[in-house]
Amino acid sequence: MLGWYKQAHDFILSVFTEVKRVEWPKRGEVVFNVIIVFVLALAFSVFFLVVDQTIIGALRWGLGYGYD
Repeated sequence: MLGWYKQAHDFILSVFTEVKRVEWPKRGEVVFNVIIVFVLALAFSVFFLVVDQTIIGALRWGLGYGYD
């Protein structure tokens, strides 16, 4: 009946032991990676905005739609 309790206890202890072995990144590395992610997200957003607007403009010009 209490076998599951022993297994759960052993599992939790092994998790804590494994977490102590992990080499966590330094604060500077995390900040640098966050900045890189934001810069790349902004760059890709601008790139796809330009591509999208170019395609829309080409379609409107080619179809003669949207100009009064």
